[in-house]
Amino acid sequence: PVHYMWVGVSHSIMTGTLYGVMMGSMAVSGRIYGSSKILVSSPWLLTVVFGFISDCIPIMGYHRKYYASIGWTIVAGTHMVLAVSFEDPKIPRYCRDTLHGDLGNFVQEAGICNPDADESAWFLVYVCAVGTIGLALAESAADGLLVECAQSYNEKSKSGVVMIQSLAIRLFGGALGSSFTALCFNGRKHLGFFDWEIDFNFINYFLFGSALCVAVLWQKLACRDM
Repeated sequence: PVHYMWVGVSHSIMTGTLYGVMMGSMAVSGRIYGSSKILVSSPWLLTVVFGFISDCIPIMGYHRKYYASIGWTIVAGTHMVLAVSFEDPKIPRYCRDTLHGDLGNFVQEAGICNPDADESAWFLVYVCAVGTIGLALAESAADGLLVECAQSYNEKSKSGVVMIQSLAIRLFGGALGSSFTALCFNGRKHLGFFDWEIDFNFINYFLFGSALCVAVLWQKLACRDM
């Protein structure tokens, strides 16, 4: 349950902050953002490959837990890289509006204040894509373990409940992540409504720490040799 909830939380926050930075402070075109979103999401296609590898190539006798732990470690590493090496533009690409009826917001009509705001956009995209690879690896391992556990129940109804519960927990985690982004990363410079927000680097430190904790939990609690 911790794994599935935190996959939802981590993925929602990652995609939410990606949108806020790229479309807000960097103000890239919709075409570039659309391409970036596809690139960041594309590693989910690898879950079948990762599942096949974890089924056929155990690590130290375990088919699941080390793959999941490695995946979460990759996620933690990507957020640490973002926290240390990436800086959200302090001055957005567009100036703050004072004349055009959208007062307080950063809009194109107000002119360009930082023409180089989007210079590190692709670095952000590539690092987030690596983070999605880690999530996909951990998710494929968790799904394999979940299927094995569901099949171990004698009652078919109980095995079905386990699968539905895990899906519900993941959706709940996604809702938590989206709510966090809406409340805490919704400043005007990121196309939001508030005059305050949590710093992008702090969010990445938080995601780094939480991903590392989940990786450790996989090591400590996933004991079945599947």
